[in-house]
Amino acid sequence: MSAVPRFAEAVDWPSGTIRGEGRLTVQGADLVRGAAEQLHRCGHRRITVDLAAVGAVDDAAVPVLRSLVDELRKAAGELVLVPPSDDPAAHPTTTSASNSAPIGRAATPIAVRAGYGSVKNSR
Repeated sequence: MSAVPRFAEAVDWPSGTIRGEGRLTVQGADLVRGAAEQLHRCGHRRITVDLAAVGAVDDAAVPVLRSLVDELRKAAGELVLVPPSDDPAAHPTTTSASNSAPIGRAATPIAVRAGYGSVKNSR
């Protein structure tokens, strides 16, 4: 089996949604943070981060997302997190690196594991 592909993001400006796919590293989480900050500066109060197509989440990415939640909360914003999908077909591969959360069901509770508080799981 091959490794999970690099992280890529797409921003839907009208809806305030950031969609990610591949392996979410700390660098990928920082890209998400930058896009979310820009969306918030442009007037979006509710920002959705859709990680349904993410195949693995590095442990180092979680604190970046947690700080984004706190930052948006302080600025009267809201972050809606769509966790990685339970469906293996949504992921390009079914492997993960040793420092990543397992793919599928185990990766889903990212918001709970990270102690996100008021982050809403849209599922």
